Amino acid sequence: MSSEEPADGEHDRRPSDSAKGAATDRAANRSRGNANNVSCQRERRRSPLAQWCDERVLNPAEQVAAAVLTAIALMFVALWWVWQGAVTGRTIDVDRAPPVPISFVVNVNEADWPELSQLPGIGPVLAQRIVASRAQDGPFRSVDDLRRVQGIGPITIERLRPHVATLLTADSLADGTDR
Repeated sequence: MSSEEPADGEHDRRPSDSAKGAATDRAANRSRGNANNVSCQRERRRSPLAQWCDERVLNPAEQVAAAVLTAIALMFVALWWVWQGAVTGRTIDVDRAPPVPISFVVNVNEADWPELSQLPGIGPVLAQRIVASRAQDGPFRSVDDLRRVQGIGPITIERLRPHVATLLTADSLADGTDR
């Protein structure tokens, strides 16, 4: 046997090893080629948003400046909070604040049905009945005159009393539409 020839048994393994190696090399080259192609395709398919974000990334100096300004702003907010009395408990807690009553008065002789439907116990249907009664029978002289509207009883009158005014206008008096 010469030194160039393989020993017994090596001859059989070497061609198969080289065939396996060649196949492995080809597969690796293909996968590298596919990876290169995929990365090229990905770069070609970048969305406009991704391109916009890449163009507007802050450099390190700008990032530091933004972080410092944000920290300063947070310190000012914290100082303002303390100055407003957060430490001593003087800030207003919305959940514990007493409700503020809302007071409003509607003139039933001039209000349209959307305004009247905002009154407690009066919906859109009853508000339209009030407007129809006012058009047919004339203006209301008192809150108790609202009883002539179907669906309004003594309980509803008492609920409406703080929110309703019966101001007569000069137009309603001049037209002679009052009773």
